[in-house]
Amino acid sequence: MNISFTALGHGECEQCESFKLHDHDQNDLQPDCSICNAFAIHKQKYSEARIQYNDHKENPLPDTFYYSADMEKVIMMPRMEMFKRNANSGRVVVEEMKQEDFYEWEDNSSTSKINRTVPRPYMKDMVEVVATRGKLTLSYRTRFTSDETHVMDFTKKKLTKKNIVKRPNSIPNLRGISTNRKSQITQNLLELMPENRRPFWVNLVENDKSADLRTTVDD
Repeated sequence: MNISFTALGHGECEQCESFKLHDHDQNDLQPDCSICNAFAIHKQKYSEARIQYNDHKENPLPDTFYYSADMEKVIMMPRMEMFKRNANSGRVVVEEMKQEDFYEWEDNSSTSKINRTVPRPYMKDMVEVVATRGKLTLSYRTRFTSDETHVMDFTKKKLTKKNIVKRPNSIPNLRGISTNRKSQITQNLLELMPENRRPFWVNLVENDKSADLRTTVDD
């Protein structure tokens, strides 16, 4: 999706909503309360993130690309309507992706390297991750207001020595569902669907080699 910098909204995330459900007020956080402490860290991070977001918007750097990602869980379903309105506000351009746009990436991460990394990297702690062209490492920060960066070197030695990552192949086949499964859906449920939903099931690829995800975990 192509989403430009824009004015940030004020929607509440799941962690903010969860904090509201407990007995303490954000203007009077209790130091011996784990929920209050977690919220204080969360509030600090999202406040710093907004400042950083606006700084990137106003002061872009040449040869640098910024990607903003919401790392919080989607809010509870009864509150989804306001997010739906924001998402349909006309600022989002959706790119149609084809089979050749999806790749079979090989897992070239080294478990032993990850286990030896100090401090152990956790996504929930990261506020910024930097990838530099030509390097097989990533650097990250856990605070926007700190210059301290941590380096993640997690690729296998064979890649590190050559410093080359081979371009992956596109997926050879669309996953689809079995012919029998598709037949059951189209014969029994198609008439019950809104007309604008029917083409998806009618045109869905048939593949009898695909595992049934109702009973099998697909690798």
